[in-house]
Parts: sequence; structure tokens; C-alpha cells
Amino acid sequence: MTVRHLVIVGSEDPSTTDELAAVLRDTCTVRTAYSTPEVLDRLEPDVDVVLVDPGLGEDSVETVRDAVAGRELDCQFGVLSTGTDDRTDDDIQVSVAASERDFRERVEQLATRARYRKTLEEYYELVQASAELHAEDLPAQRDQVQRRLEALGRRLDDAAAPLDAEALFRAVLDDG
Repeated sequence: MTVRHLVIVGSEDPSTTDELAAVLRDTCTVRTAYSTPEVLDRLEPDVDVVLVDPGLGEDSVETVRDAVAGRELDCQFGVLSTGTDDRTDDDIQVSVAASERDFRERVEQLATRARYRKTLEEYYELVQASAELHAEDLPAQRDQVQRRLEALGRRLDDAAAPLDAEALFRAVLDDG
């Protein structure tokens, strides 16, 4: 079963926002926003990628990035740019000037990284539960958690497969 990633596209220009959303709709579930408050309203734990146009308003990028961090969302954050640079120091740049295929691939890469991070967080939580069960000497529950850990470990391997070393590093150690 193919996973449909959830992406928020936020830009002050409705035609640009809608065009970008249309490019992604074949492979992603897309929510559009035309203001910073609309982007913030659409943020929820199921979101994989948030794309923000700096033109949404003064400090829009920082405001949304801070909201993602403050809500502890495991999603990836991208800044829509008109250039072809794909990185600056702190932000992942997603070029609106790229071909539809390149734009879609860039967003898919970010979404895959987000899903890996979410699976990793789930794995960490289950490892913690397993450690607590070991300390309490509850073998039946410990065995059940161990089986879930093994299955989740396979999902984690599958989620990591399409990612290169840099993407894995950023997913594990970065905040977004």
C-alpha cells in the first residue's frame, strides 16, 4: 500500500499555491494556506511536510518553524524559493522554479524523511516501554513488546531504504 504524505503549501499568491498543490496531488494529500495563520491552523501531528513562502509576511518562516518545534511535530519544513539553490544554512529550500518532476521529488524526499523520523520516534517509545517491562519483570508483556519492536524494526528499515546518509542524518539529528 502506497502512503499518501500530508503536505501543507503556504503562499500568499493563491495561483502559485494552487499550482504547487496541483503538482503534488497525484502523490500527496495537500492542504493549501494563503496566510501564516492559515498555515498554523493546518498544523497537526499527521503533517509530513510544511512548505512556506517567505512572502506570507514578515517573520512567516520563523513563526511557522517555531510553531512546528513548539508543538513537537515530526514533520519536515521547507522554504519555497524562486531560485534553484537547494539549501541555505538553516532551511531546506524548495524551488518553485524547478520542473514539476523535480519539485515533486524534492517534496517526496522531505516526506520520506518525515515518515522515517515518525517511525523512529515510535521505535524509541517502544524501546523505553520494553526497558520498563524488563525492570518490572513482566515476561508476557515484554515478549509482546519485543514482537512489536521486531515488526517496527522492519518498518524502520523499509522507511530508511530510500534515504541517503545525509537524509538519514538530518532525520535523526535535526529538528526538521
